[in-house]
Amino acid sequence: MKKKYYPVFILIIFITFFEDITYGQSEEKKIEESYYFNEELWTRTLDPNLVNKDAFLFVSHNIDIPNFLLIGNSISIGYTPTVREGLAGVANLFRIPENGGDTYYFLENYEKWLSSVNWNIIHLNFGLHDLKRIDENGKRNSSLERNNSPEVYRSNLRKIFEILTSTTEAQIIWASTTFIPEGSEGRISGDEVLYNQIALEVLKDFPEIQINDLYTASLDIKTLQQKANVHYLEKGYEKLGTVVADYLKACHNLSTGHDY
Repeated sequence: MKKKYYPVFILIIFITFFEDITYGQSEEKKIEESYYFNEELWTRTLDPNLVNKDAFLFVSHNIDIPNFLLIGNSISIGYTPTVREGLAGVANLFRIPENGGDTYYFLENYEKWLSSVNWNIIHLNFGLHDLKRIDENGKRNSSLERNNSPEVYRSNLRKIFEILTSTTEAQIIWASTTFIPEGSEGRISGDEVLYNQIALEVLKDFPEIQINDLYTASLDIKTLQQKANVHYLEKGYEKLGTVVADYLKACHNLSTGHDY
């Protein structure tokens, strides 16, 4: 006579069902704890001066489309709204809740920036704050040494790329540093070329990371840049934002086969 295993079978089903529920609850808890998905936490996280800026508006999370993250300085802040508009219906476009600063600042803050989110694409840049020249009071002075030397920048970039490629399954996209015009206070024109070259050399060891050449794109819009300043007029940011949005869509299309 064959033995009956119904109780064991039922127990297995119950355990599997319970694990599915608890896993789902765990994922929901992660989402609730991430400031990217919690408007109250997001608002509390922001500097009060950033609360009403378009780039830092809370993003309503659509669970049916992928999640993209922008990491970068004030240039990326400027083009964030255009990127978000260009990706409407394609991806949820988030950005870190502050100015990304230099490479050291990433190393100090990347855990909270990445949060618990399963990012599909992370687009990032560091450079303008690394090559910036400031005194001990934070005042720009082009006669001083760079904030981070080329050697330090190289070392920090390698650490950043190692972190991102080992701790996330996201497609990583590196954006080159944009053009520095002559007379920019605290920065010297041409330093961006040197730092972009360093980034390219480090990236040879990370072939899985894509490169968005914003430097070349910025050369075409010099007339849309503020005079003797790395920042852009509104039209300039819109141009850069369109370049970034198109690049992100192209990368996503390659990985999914979608054609938007």
